[in-house]
Amino acid sequence: MRRNGFLVALISWAMLACVVAVTYIATSDAETAHAARTKFFDAQELLKKYEERISQEEAATKSIATYTIIKETYIVSDDRMDVAINYPQISNLGDDDRQQAINKLLKKEALQILAIFSESNDRGLIMAIHYKIAWQSDKLLSVQYTGMDYVEGAAHPNHEFYTTNIDMTKGVKLRLQDLVTIDENFVAKFRSETIKTVSPHPGALSGKEIFIEHTPFKTVDDMIAIFNDADIIHADGRLPGTYCYFTPDSFGISEGVAFAIGGHAEFEVKYVDLAEYIKADNPVWKDFFPDAGKQR
Repeated sequence: MRRNGFLVALISWAMLACVVAVTYIATSDAETAHAARTKFFDAQELLKKYEERISQEEAATKSIATYTIIKETYIVSDDRMDVAINYPQISNLGDDDRQQAINKLLKKEALQILAIFSESNDRGLIMAIHYKIAWQSDKLLSVQYTGMDYVEGAAHPNHEFYTTNIDMTKGVKLRLQDLVTIDENFVAKFRSETIKTVSPHPGALSGKEIFIEHTPFKTVDDMIAIFNDADIIHADGRLPGTYCYFTPDSFGISEGVAFAIGGHAEFEVKYVDLAEYIKADNPVWKDFFPDAGKQR
C-alpha cells in the first residue's frame, strides 16, 4: 500500500511538473515572439543610423534652390507596431498655397509604404524609413526613401527603396512617363550587360541579370509596361515596383527584386547618354539641359 501510495504521489508530481513546464514554455514562447517583434530592431534607433549615413551623402549634393528643407518624423510606437518615418517638408517657398500643397504631397508620398500593411495583417510591424534629397532646385525636388521593415513571423526583414519627384513650379508629382520617351531603345539601356547596379547590396549586378534573370519581366514589351507604370500609386492602394529619381549627374531607375538579391536594385544613366530620350518640353530638364525645349 505504501508503495502504491508512493507511485501515486510520484505520478501526481510528474503531471504537475509537466503542466508547469508547458505553461513556462508557452509563456516563454510568447515572450520570445514579442521580443522578436519589438527587438528585431528598434525603429527609432535604426532611423538615427540612417540619418547619420545619409546626411554625409547629402553634403555632396549642392542645392540650387531658394527654399529650405525641414525634417519631420511620423512615429507610431504601441503594442501593434513600432514605426518611424522621416520625411521632408519645405519652407520659404514664397507661395503659401503651393507650399502647402507640396508639403501635403510629400507627406503622403513618404507614408505610402504603410499601405502595404493593413490593420488586418500588420502583426507586429517594425519599420524605419529615412529620406535623402537626391536633387533640389527651384524647378525640381527629387527625394529617395530607404529603410527596413519586419513583420512578426516573417522569414526575413525587407529592404525598402522608393522615390518622389516633384515639379516645384506646378506643385505636382512627376512620373517616369512624364520625363522620358519609354520605348524599346530606352529600356534596352537598362537590359544590357554593361549597365551595373549602384545599390549597396548585394553588389553590382547587370541590367540583364536583374531585368531578365531575376524578375518576371522577360521581354522588352514587359519592361515598357512596367516602366509606364513606374511611380504610380493606384486607386486600390497598390504601389509601383519601379521608381525613378534624379542625381547631380545621372538619372536613376529602381526596380523591386527578391530579398536574396537586395530587395531593390538601382541603375543610373549619365544625363549626356539620355539626351535623345528626354521629353525636352518638360521644364525640369533645364536643370541638366539648359537648352531643353528650345526650337532648333
